[in-house]
Amino acid sequence: MKPIFKHIFWCFLLISGPVFSQHEPVPVADLVVKVPGTAEAENWAKTHPNEAFKWPVFYYGFQKGDEVLIDLKTENRATYFLEVKEYGSGSVIYSTHNLTKLRKLKLPVSKKTVYEFTIQSEEEEPSSCKFTLQRIPGAGQPKEFNTNVTWQMKPDTTFTYVNEKVLVKTGLQPQVVVDKTFRVFSQASIGNPSRVTVPFKLPAKTKHWVYWIGVGQESVKELEEMTKTISKGGAVVLGGLSPVAAFGMGLLPQLPQVKSSGYVDYLFMNKTAVPGFEKDGVRKPFSFAQGNAVVSDYGKITAAQTPKTSDGMLYLGVENKNTVTGLDVNVRIVAVAPEEVYETRRVKKIQKVTQTRIPVFGE
Repeated sequence: MKPIFKHIFWCFLLISGPVFSQHEPVPVADLVVKVPGTAEAENWAKTHPNEAFKWPVFYYGFQKGDEVLIDLKTENRATYFLEVKEYGSGSVIYSTHNLTKLRKLKLPVSKKTVYEFTIQSEEEEPSSCKFTLQRIPGAGQPKEFNTNVTWQMKPDTTFTYVNEKVLVKTGLQPQVVVDKTFRVFSQASIGNPSRVTVPFKLPAKTKHWVYWIGVGQESVKELEEMTKTISKGGAVVLGGLSPVAAFGMGLLPQLPQVKSSGYVDYLFMNKTAVPGFEKDGVRKPFSFAQGNAVVSDYGKITAAQTPKTSDGMLYLGVENKNTVTGLDVNVRIVAVAPEEVYETRRVKKIQKVTQTRIPVFGE
């Protein structure tokens, strides 16, 4: 060989050597696969009509530009159906029936992906085969690439939008429970009661409640005068509330107390104490509030101070001990409870969460 040709020949070998070694196949899997027969698959279908039979399936990841070499050889002269799909898209890369032997089948890999290899028997009885996979790295791709696939579960959340009432504001609101005037007769008035009870029930979630008791027209006039004063000077602050309601809301420090020629006793009780009080004047009062010989009186009672009763009712008892003069009694009871303001809004809600299996490989 002439020197110049020898020089070219050796240069060619030096340049080509790394390229050839780069394309050497890299082992991926060397398996002996036990494959169930069609009889087993048919029996499964009878007892699991809505489930697919689980044939041997293998998952391996490959890099873009790789080529996959497949070898398969039956050990029992059985025939198989082999299918290769791209995981995720479900695209069929290769499939064939009546397979007994396969040697160096080469499949290209167009992107980094996972291939799903399924082997199904076409024989009634179970069998086994030798299944081998190799990887030829693509140009510029390293040989060290982890083709084994592990799985991670990734939640996939689906949302929907619904109309829903949304709490936008919470505040306190006064509610009138009792607003009445009644006659309590003298002890000497035959056939007319000198002891009167007023039943009332507080609204649910009452935070506290206030009461005001006034005897005669003087007390009513004093309360009306306070209402006029509030209307002139504090309408913006009180917003048209009555003095009793304003006291319950903490907007007034006190209520009027007036002088009068008449006075009464009062107490609060439960239902079982009412008959004895009305008939014989027997008193079984609650301890949170009562008064003797009052012309006008008021108070604020918290929910914690208010006794729980079997019927949910409370009873105000008023007694006139005057033997001659009957009296007109005015009673105001106002409960203060939270008021919740809602608006209808378009709200994003989770409809369902689906766990998706994600392959991890190449690391």
